[in-house]
Amino acid sequence: MTAAARDQGLTLPVRLALISPMADLTFSGASIEERKHLDPLVTREMLESTVAEYLAGADPRDPRCSALFADMHGFPPMLIQVGENEIVYDDSIRIRDAVTAAGVEVAFESWRHGIHVWPMFVSAGLPESAAAIERLATFFKAHI
Repeated sequence: MTAAARDQGLTLPVRLALISPMADLTFSGASIEERKHLDPLVTREMLESTVAEYLAGADPRDPRCSALFADMHGFPPMLIQVGENEIVYDDSIRIRDAVTAAGVEVAFESWRHGIHVWPMFVSAGLPESAAAIERLATFFKAHI
């Protein structure tokens, strides 16, 4: 959405935060296989099923589908949070590298023992979830 908004001359958000992003619908990241035994929530089969429905025949390399293939020049500063136990871990690494190459300011946080979208488990009392949300709030407050 950010690339489309930029290309249409629309106002961009001041900052972007990506939490456990799935940015490559081609599944070419090595972590899909390398971390499958670590991820308690997400499986390749689950992702393939969801992605097939989402794409509905569209090309997974289309940057409107897979953010990893988008031109990220001119994007606002970005925070990426990812758990080290996620099968989509490499998507975060590759997005970080792509935005860095595009000259975008990026803060990258790799959380030890983190699982997919762990910040949303804050109501379960996980201190890591609360800490991640605090980092998100700090990131956004920095530009208010």
